[in-house]
Amino acid sequence: MPGGGLQGKKGEFVAGIDAGGTGVRVRVARLDGSTVWEGEASSAPDGGPVPAIDLLQAAHVPLCAVAAGIAKITRPGVERDWRAALEKFSADVAVVPDYEIGFWAAAPDGIGVAVLAGTGSVVFGRNASGETVRVGGRGWEYGDEGSGTFLTESLLRRTVRALDGLSELSALQRVVAERLAATDAGALVFAARERAERDGRGFLAPLILDLALAGDDEARNLFVGAAGWLATFAGTALLRLGFAPSDAVPVFGVGGLWNAEELLVVPFDVVLRRKFPNAHVEISQTAPLDGAVKRALLGTS
Repeated sequence: MPGGGLQGKKGEFVAGIDAGGTGVRVRVARLDGSTVWEGEASSAPDGGPVPAIDLLQAAHVPLCAVAAGIAKITRPGVERDWRAALEKFSADVAVVPDYEIGFWAAAPDGIGVAVLAGTGSVVFGRNASGETVRVGGRGWEYGDEGSGTFLTESLLRRTVRALDGLSELSALQRVVAERLAATDAGALVFAARERAERDGRGFLAPLILDLALAGDDEARNLFVGAAGWLATFAGTALLRLGFAPSDAVPVFGVGGLWNAEELLVVPFDVVLRRKFPNAHVEISQTAPLDGAVKRALLGTS
């Protein structure tokens, strides 16, 4: 692919990169934010920059800034490799976690807190002074409270206890056991591990949502519990950023779990307003790639 025209030049274009776990998306834009080129490729197995570099070379325009949001940024060497590769293309390079471009996609002024909840969860915020803070997002083993993984593991724990005789199987737990073709706790655990490997650790979240919408009380209460954790993390982020309880600060819901809408939004709002009564919650529908471009434009200001 042609690409020599990029190196060593400071141009009037920026590039945003959304490097997820399975796919990489690249957008090139003018300094007014208008798109001039987009491309997409599969992610590298090691989380490295090669697919994105190939896409940038295909764009064949001189860049003045690039921002990349990386899902696998905590892996050893990943951030270093991305930065080294991108510095060949741009006078200004930002290599950040993927949740940061999710924040920039949601927050039009770059101020407030984004509560990202999908398979995992994390809270990221920024105040008017440019200070940032992250709360949560420490992985399924020790964190990700309020996420699809949290919902799934909470329900599986309840179902295992019931199958072990600690309680009666609820209607929801019975559905889970039937879906996993398990009649005892050992079989359920084995089947759940296989499903998690195949479909992801939040594999029960769609089922929980469907049954919650159908009126199942246990399923609805699982969303209440998730909302409580997410709101607590959001409130902590707001405090650490120096927001006052009286501030009308925006809090943005980002990610697939927010598709539950009022099941999650209503209890989240109740908990958050206990400490921040003037906070207002908005559900973002803006793609992370838009946030990557916005983050790149910061480097041109």
